[in-house]
Amino acid sequence: MINTRQPKRARAKIAEAMEIARATPANMRQNLVIAVVTVIGLLSGVYTGTIHMAASMTKHQLSVLVVILNAMRLLRKPLSALLNRGNAKEN
Repeated sequence: MINTRQPKRARAKIAEAMEIARATPANMRQNLVIAVVTVIGLLSGVYTGTIHMAASMTKHQLSVLVVILNAMRLLRKPLSALLNRGNAKEN
C-alpha cells in the first residue's frame, strides 16, 4: 500500500528548512552586532579603567551565551509549520 502522507511530510520539511534558511542571515547579523558592540564596549571600559578585566571577561562570556541563545531561536518550530500541521490534521 502506498503511503500518501510521505510527500506532504517531505514538502513540509522542505518548507521548514527554507524558512530557517531565510531567517539565518538576519540572525547572523544580529549576533555579529551583539558581539562587536560587546567587545568594543568592554575594551573601551578596560582601557579607560572603568571596568575591571575580570568583570569584563564575565560580561563577555554572558554575551557569548546571549549569542548562542539567539542562534538557538532558529531551532524552534516556525509558526507556519505549526499552522500547516493543524491544517493537515483537518484534511
